[in-house]
Amino acid sequence: MNDVSTLGQRGSAVQADRTSTGKEHFEVLDGLRGSAAILIVIFHVFNYSFGWDTPLSLMHHAYLAVDFFFGLSGFVVAYAYDDRWNRMSNFQFFRIRLIRLHPLVLVGATFGFLGYLLDPFGKGINQTSTPMLLLAYVTSLLLLPSPPVGGRQNESQALNGPAWSLMQEYLGNIAYALILRRLRALTLGIIFGVSGLLLIWVGNVKGSLDGGWGYPDIWMAPLRLTVSFVMGLWLYRIQGRIRRPKIGLLILSILLVASAIRDRFGMANSQIFR
Repeated sequence: MNDVSTLGQRGSAVQADRTSTGKEHFEVLDGLRGSAAILIVIFHVFNYSFGWDTPLSLMHHAYLAVDFFFGLSGFVVAYAYDDRWNRMSNFQFFRIRLIRLHPLVLVGATFGFLGYLLDPFGKGINQTSTPMLLLAYVTSLLLLPSPPVGGRQNESQALNGPAWSLMQEYLGNIAYALILRRLRALTLGIIFGVSGLLLIWVGNVKGSLDGGWGYPDIWMAPLRLTVSFVMGLWLYRIQGRIRRPKIGLLILSILLVASAIRDRFGMANSQIFR
């Protein structure tokens, strides 16, 4: 992981870029966040629009970028807040996180609501009573599981489907403030290992890790969150004990793309990823 450096005038010393709190800023993580976001966009646009088994279906496993986001969140939250609890209450932490995260929740819910009403291609299936649609909008504003609406009966966030992962981010932040921040690195490592093995078993049984966004397999969402978010916390806690190779954004982004672009993993009848 490379710390970003900013160059002043020629001949001036190189200074580490820092956040508003004075901590070093890892620009590579910001770049990887952007690369992962692009993978998610490609995954939704091409696979949902053109089908899953056509030449235009790309990045079959790009949904794993969501798990990358969970892991990144765990690392960043620990980095930003682990050393602030002697002068910060749970209420202050939750207020900071709400101010940072919830404005986009409101924007996404509103755009999703308008998109549902104005969708020219979904008039035949987007049939929902006004009270139910308004209830779905209110729950979206609050980032709560929404009631089923016409055309999107199985989605836990009917008006803004991708918001299911942000709801898990909120749960991760709550768990961090109340429990996880108090745990030692060894305990976090055990939780990561046990939940990871459980997720591997689920992936083998289900044939895919693409789950948690809909009601039929909503139980997968907290499992995916636990594995990656706790891994991020654990990696932050042990970072001083491991040597970090200096790998640039380009190489890391290529590795991220490579993990998403392959069509098949494992044996034909027992893939973890399909």
